[in-house]
Amino acid sequence: MIRSACTAAFVVLLASPAVADVTVTSQMATKMGNAESVEYIKGLKMRSDMSLGGSPMTTIIDLENQKFTSINHKKKEAVVYDMAKFRQELDKAMKTSEGTASLKPSGETKEFGGKSCTGYMMNVTTPWAMGEGMEMTMIMSGPVFIAKGAPGSADFKAFYLAAAEKGFIASDPRTIKGAAAQTKGMTNFYKAIAETGGLPYYMESAVKIEGGGPMAGMMNKMVGGNAAFTKTVTAVSTDAIGDDKFQVPADYKVKTEK
Repeated sequence: MIRSACTAAFVVLLASPAVADVTVTSQMATKMGNAESVEYIKGLKMRSDMSLGGSPMTTIIDLENQKFTSINHKKKEAVVYDMAKFRQELDKAMKTSEGTASLKPSGETKEFGGKSCTGYMMNVTTPWAMGEGMEMTMIMSGPVFIAKGAPGSADFKAFYLAAAEKGFIASDPRTIKGAAAQTKGMTNFYKAIAETGGLPYYMESAVKIEGGGPMAGMMNKMVGGNAAFTKTVTAVSTDAIGDDKFQVPADYKVKTEK
């Protein structure tokens, strides 16, 4: 559960949403495998396409209407979630405090995707408890390189500040019910990224679990380690995107979760 939550959270974190039309293509490497992801952003809507382990996945976020849509292309099915209601349920389920997030300049400068990027060090610390005596802390840390002034930068900032204000949780509800604190910690991190005024072109994250005795050791083997997740932007386009990109195909079965 926690590995799925981490992966889902990062997939959304490294997308590049904007109020203008922006398409971002990235290469991802995780312990679960390598994949290409493509994010389409139009106004306050974002679509993310990715294939991991041979399974194509699509998610659509409608920030204005607080809707999250998960599409299973193999089954030709889609599930639509009311995120405003889900967020209230998540708040009630919170048994620990929210995570903290920081993004500090590293003094490094590197080039990614033909852009000069400013280096930062990220640190996201979130509590996690499986039961009495098994309290743990998950720490995600690593370098982030941000291209300030890149196409879509101002709109990236506007989108995520609006998302933070609404308390929007940009992750698949099926993967975060058991990881409320971690998800909220990532929401705080989205805001920190947005406030730099640029687009993240590269991120490398190591995950470490502290506390919790033997359980922490087991979790570290599952999700921890150096460079447990990397993502590199390979292309950015500002060509217009059709509204149909943010709609479920007409021949798919749609289920609404209330």
